[in-house]
Amino acid sequence: MNIRIHLAKKELHGSVRLPGSKSISNRLLIIDALSGFRSNIQLLSKADDTTILQKALHTTQSTINAHDAGTAYRFLTAYYAILEGKNTTLIGTNRMHNRPIAPLVRALQSLGADIKYLDQDGFPPLHIHGTPLQQQTQLVLDRSQSSQFVSALLLIAPYIRNGLRLDLAGKAVSEPYIHMTIDLMRHFGAKIQHNEKYIIVDPGSYPPSTYEVESDWSAAVFFYTMASLVPSRLQISNLHMHSTQADQQIANFCNDLGVFSLQNGSDISLNSMPRCPRLPYSIDAATCPDLVPALVTALALLGIDTEIKNVAHLRLKESDRILSLQKELSKIGANILTKKDHIYLSGLTKVVPNTIFESHDDHRIAMSLALLAIANPIIIQGAECVSKSFPEYWDQLSQLGFDIQKK
Repeated sequence: MNIRIHLAKKELHGSVRLPGSKSISNRLLIIDALSGFRSNIQLLSKADDTTILQKALHTTQSTINAHDAGTAYRFLTAYYAILEGKNTTLIGTNRMHNRPIAPLVRALQSLGADIKYLDQDGFPPLHIHGTPLQQQTQLVLDRSQSSQFVSALLLIAPYIRNGLRLDLAGKAVSEPYIHMTIDLMRHFGAKIQHNEKYIIVDPGSYPPSTYEVESDWSAAVFFYTMASLVPSRLQISNLHMHSTQADQQIANFCNDLGVFSLQNGSDISLNSMPRCPRLPYSIDAATCPDLVPALVTALALLGIDTEIKNVAHLRLKESDRILSLQKELSKIGANILTKKDHIYLSGLTKVVPNTIFESHDDHRIAMSLALLAIANPIIIQGAECVSKSFPEYWDQLSQLGFDIQKK
């Protein structure tokens, strides 16, 4: 689906209803499955990633297609590894088959898991024969590629014979997501000790419980960055400033750009009078990579030279997000240079009306490109990919005054 999108008025007023947090929902689904599907999970995300995981956990089929849902693929790898006697072939899209999974597979195999690569070693697809797991030697996991490898192991850890001690190696990537996993496990009764070097989970189980899923800060990112571009008064429901979600940091980054947040009960009131901060502008994205595409797009429109640190893992997402941003933002005159694991943004930008942009089949790239429509009408190709995390995104923008025409 292609869309033509433009913000006719140069302000944003209204209410925003975000999807439930995909990150929280996916972790809760694994916990609930291990507890025998007896928990009461409210406001579950309706994102494609969550729907894919939910269907996989309830199917009786032996071949499971996780499509392009990276979290679902990694969590299911660990989940199926511990389901005694179950044989599963776990596949995905071509892009998924190029995303590394070796650190997680090696860790599971060291616990006794029966997992085989069906094509290229280190990458999906996989064949998994479920078997009881038990830690016999020291287990060290490199967390530098994805925090999801750590979370996948932790979620099944109470069901490993004698529990799990996991020693952490490598530079932490998206570490707040590991803390989110631990907090959710504790809510469901898990006994956990952890520090920067190791995590210990006692053997046990997840008793059924009730949990209401908070709205998705990763979705809120797009409204914060829009508010950094035009004066805004927005009410965002079921969102909390003191959240375990890593992308809550967007509130701090955008505060420097004139966007202010006020907690109002269970909602956030967002008001802005955009301004350019004192240069140079620099952020560290090690703990919050998902917000980078939207923030870079906003900073490009604002004409702010920027350094963003620790972004190498953005190349391993639904698209190579660094390359995608380079290609699309070059169309407005922005320059994105890479050096080691940093990117540098510069250039005077101008959005020419009806410029065509490509989503690269990446939901966060598509949603970020929508910010350019604040300057002039643009066309986004492959706009349907937003369903991966925020199915109602275009509807929400329409309600805020964006003119959206589907082509």
